[in-house]
Amino acid sequence: MSFRLLRISAIAICLSIFPLINHAFAQDSEKQESHFNYNKNDEAGLEWFIRRYKDNDPAGLVNEAELLLAELKKARMKLAEEQHAKAVEKNFLSISSSKEAKEFLSDPRNSTRKDLLAKARGLLSKLKLEEANRELQQLNSITDYQSFITNHSSNEFKELRAIAQHKILSIKTQAQMAEYESLETISDYMFFIRKYEQSDHNGFIAQTKAKVAALRDRTVQFREQLEEGDDSHCGLVVLVKDKVVQIETMIGLKYIKREQVFPHGFEECTFVNNIYQSPAA
Repeated sequence: MSFRLLRISAIAICLSIFPLINHAFAQDSEKQESHFNYNKNDEAGLEWFIRRYKDNDPAGLVNEAELLLAELKKARMKLAEEQHAKAVEKNFLSISSSKEAKEFLSDPRNSTRKDLLAKARGLLSKLKLEEANRELQQLNSITDYQSFITNHSSNEFKELRAIAQHKILSIKTQAQMAEYESLETISDYMFFIRKYEQSDHNGFIAQTKAKVAALRDRTVQFREQLEEGDDSHCGLVVLVKDKVVQIETMIGLKYIKREQVFPHGFEECTFVNNIYQSPAA
């Protein structure tokens, strides 16, 4: 066969094959377009599409698929950020104690919301003060208030510590007043003076010393004017001598030095082993 005939035969064969190739290419393009349309709204689907057609892209859709995939990822990240921001804000709005505020501030997931972190710090201070104030309202003893002062030593609790100090002073004042009102004898008053002289905040000591001075003056006057029938701290005076006095006591007639006799109620009358014990006053 001549070269001319071979050439004509080859051309004829190619012309017969081209329609088949074009038909197959068209089918591949249609199939790719179908896959693209099916997966264009799904990240995983687009990733599969790109892998499937990266090296054989009859419809030229791989580049478009890559752009769509990037947009979907960006939209997903934005949605995740918005959802996270809402979750953080929801957690912030639910804070009702200083413990929850501290947990919010220490949670690294909240670090992106600088605005809420600043608000949480302010809320923490407010809640700590409210909780401390509620605790303070429940206290009723000096020990409780002292513990409160120790446990709330930072400057933010300065005003509450001052209230606690005032409460302590008030309790001490009430106790001192009750004790003062129960005093009866000169010895009682003298003990009271020794007990509170270094910690008197209410003028009781000066008042007590004045009371003692008045009682002693009356005692001196009582001894100078002592006569039979007078009522002494140990009982009825039945005999008065220059330096001693005989008194009808609860344990019988007893002689007591005149300088150790007090008006009735000014001192207690004490005998130990039948021997009179003069008050320290």
